[in-house]
Amino acid sequence: SPLVVGNSVVVADWAGDVWAFDTVSGLKRWHVHPNTQGGPKEANYGSAIAVGNNIVIGTSSNEEQQGSMTFQANGSVVMLDGATGATIWQTYMIPAAAYASGWRGVSVWSTPTYDAATNTVYATTGNYFQAGASADPGTEDAALALDATTGNIKWIDQLVKGDIWNGNIVPGPDNPDADIGDSPKIVQLAKGQKAIAVGSKDGFYFVMDAATGAPINGPNGLQLEVGGVLGGLFATGAVDQKNGAEFSNGLNWPTNLQPNDPGPVGGDLYKVSLDGKTMLWDFKTPSPAASGVAIANGIVYFKTLNGMMYMLDAKAKDAAHALIGTFSVGNGFAAPVVVDGMVFSGGNFGISAYGVVKKANVIRADAAKFGSALIAAETSLAGGNLSKGQVNQLANGFASSIGVVVKDLSQMLGIKPPSTKALAADFKLYAGAVNAGDMSSAQADLARLKTDLTALFTALTSVRTDQTSLANDQTTLFAALDALLIDQNNRNFGSALTNSVAALNGFLTIFDDLALMSFGIRLQ
Repeated sequence: SPLVVGNSVVVADWAGDVWAFDTVSGLKRWHVHPNTQGGPKEANYGSAIAVGNNIVIGTSSNEEQQGSMTFQANGSVVMLDGATGATIWQTYMIPAAAYASGWRGVSVWSTPTYDAATNTVYATTGNYFQAGASADPGTEDAALALDATTGNIKWIDQLVKGDIWNGNIVPGPDNPDADIGDSPKIVQLAKGQKAIAVGSKDGFYFVMDAATGAPINGPNGLQLEVGGVLGGLFATGAVDQKNGAEFSNGLNWPTNLQPNDPGPVGGDLYKVSLDGKTMLWDFKTPSPAASGVAIANGIVYFKTLNGMMYMLDAKAKDAAHALIGTFSVGNGFAAPVVVDGMVFSGGNFGISAYGVVKKANVIRADAAKFGSALIAAETSLAGGNLSKGQVNQLANGFASSIGVVVKDLSQMLGIKPPSTKALAADFKLYAGAVNAGDMSSAQADLARLKTDLTALFTALTSVRTDQTSLANDQTTLFAALDALLIDQNNRNFGSALTNSVAALNGFLTIFDDLALMSFGIRLQ
């Protein structure tokens, strides 16, 4: 993710480079390659963070994925001068003596965390790529604290011991590939105790004392997810300090990267107590949950590998009552970000911004008014014997209310609202024919109404709309309108009421097709 420091926007890449560009002109300010022990496959996977006017980032290596037999990588945490990119300090994860004996790996895949109150940088590490001749240096699959001024290590908590894995090794209990990809999260426990929480790819969740690294939820942590090369607690969770919970995403993919890999089982979003001792609930998803997690205003946001964004109620009593909505963004890795009441997400459609909660409340209220107008018009017409003024009033109410919903959807999609004049005129003709008992004219008018609605729905269709669902739901709506006309012609008020509700549900389902895919708004 980009980081703005002073007048520079800083980004890192998979070639191991870090770049700074002027925030106004885009011109390059500086470019450095900080890791000198990364080998030919150096990379940066985590994002840079600001420590005052300086930058801290973890370094990694792609040697692990290449299956290379000559490993050179040594991960590190490095502080760079924000103005020049010069290295202020660099702490390698494998100490010099252990590196000289042959130990390799220990990438820092995740984004570090800075605690200004204690001037501490917290980081997490990955597995070894190969073992050396000396004793295990105890730095892989670990959480650690560094002095932000000097880079000196304050403490290391090795969470998974002896994990040696690379592309030539079949993962298993002794070689689990249990990297810590989760960034350290700072939490406040009872009596003011500050703690660090992290999840690992072997599916365990760990909480430790922020000052000492001493385990809080036991030396083995709390297992939440099944472990795997692309499984476990893969990315960074989110803390809800106010309500006393942490939310971690999981990939249930136990045997990945093997010839007989059956594929992922699914995903999970776990709600966990801040001390890491209790799993409060588990919201399951059909696709693995691989993005980072964001939380704001009591709503948890995360994405799954099939490109769906999920929104959950952080205060839900259980997983069954947690879902607020879902919609497609097309990319399952880029984490959602919440800023100033907007949710930003990178995806196959570029970067999109959503004002979910505010828009949801508005459109739901307008949809309810539309529903009242629709049912009032359709059921009143079934009774017949209305005056021309009454017919016009009902038709105008329907046309006005659907026009407001169309305007809502258009504003959300960022398009000019399509005209509803033809729809309004044809509905007035339809209402007059139904009231007069002119079945032939009413059928012709209904056919034009269907054409008007098809054009309207097409105008409101976005690239995120599921065309198959839209077509199927439109067929269902039109069938309900056909049945409703028969009821009205037969002056069958009871059946007309039933089919009016069915027609309303048809409209709302289509509005869901148009709004839900883009904005996660459910109208029913």
